[in-house]
Amino acid sequence: MCRPALVLLVTCFLAGFVPMVVTAQPSANLTRIASGFAWAENLWIVGDSDLFVSDIATGDISRVLKLDNGTWTKTTWVSGFHSCAGLTAPPFYQRFYVLALCELNDGTDTVIAFSTEQPQSFDTLLKSPTVKGNLSWNGLAVDPSTGWIYITDLSGFAPNAGNILAVDAHRQDSLTRTFAANLSSADGCFFDSHRHRLYVSEVFTAHVHVYDLNGGRPYVAREVGNYIAPGMKALDDMCIVQDGNSDDDYVIAADYAAGNVVMFKADGSGAGRVVASGLTHPTSVRRGVGATDSGFVYITEGAGNVYQLRMW
Repeated sequence: MCRPALVLLVTCFLAGFVPMVVTAQPSANLTRIASGFAWAENLWIVGDSDLFVSDIATGDISRVLKLDNGTWTKTTWVSGFHSCAGLTAPPFYQRFYVLALCELNDGTDTVIAFSTEQPQSFDTLLKSPTVKGNLSWNGLAVDPSTGWIYITDLSGFAPNAGNILAVDAHRQDSLTRTFAANLSSADGCFFDSHRHRLYVSEVFTAHVHVYDLNGGRPYVAREVGNYIAPGMKALDDMCIVQDGNSDDDYVIAADYAAGNVVMFKADGSGAGRVVASGLTHPTSVRRGVGATDSGFVYITEGAGNVYQLRMW
């Protein structure tokens, strides 16, 4: 999403969403577990109360971990980049790795695989063919069954200039293909392993695009859904969850403009339900994993905090 840099401040101002720190009162069901980020952008959860958070303003990735005594710690895990955004699970590495979108100091966007066992240990999987700057690549998802990586390309937030890129992570010489084009502010990106679908958001329009990845060629888009997220102003990022009482899928999404976290049916039908409010530019949301953590979702906030929200 928008970060506090001059060129993006101008772009976001023109679009009507200027990043600013405002006084907000998070709803009572939120528990702050980490703070001190310049701009917490995305997160990925690797185990019970064990998550990684990217800071788009500093270029760091931090580990946020709950200790045995119940307290939370924040440790800088990867550093040295100009900025970092999307995080996701790897397609073919062992489980002790996470993929991240990071921008080098020369403006080149990269995808790295970093170790969850050793700080500052990572491999570069992919570099953008052109230098755009300001982390044009933002959202990141992987289909583990095919090894294809999907990347949202904001392209400066210009209307109808955003793209979704696809690349085969198994091949060192793989070309970056345009999976879908002409999106406005393509941002959030999430792979739903339950239905084998890719969800992508247009942040400023709150549009959700849904693509079927079952069979066929993984670099050819087959859109099966396109709707405006109910009850939302600006959909930055999201995750997909299943309702334990039915076979329905739900989206839990961060409303960057309204400061809410909203839940709605994954097909876009019905109304959206605000499950948390009072946030300052929420940027990402993910469900917890593991025996004791799956009842929570975790939320990053542009104001620099990470929250835990009990949902089930």
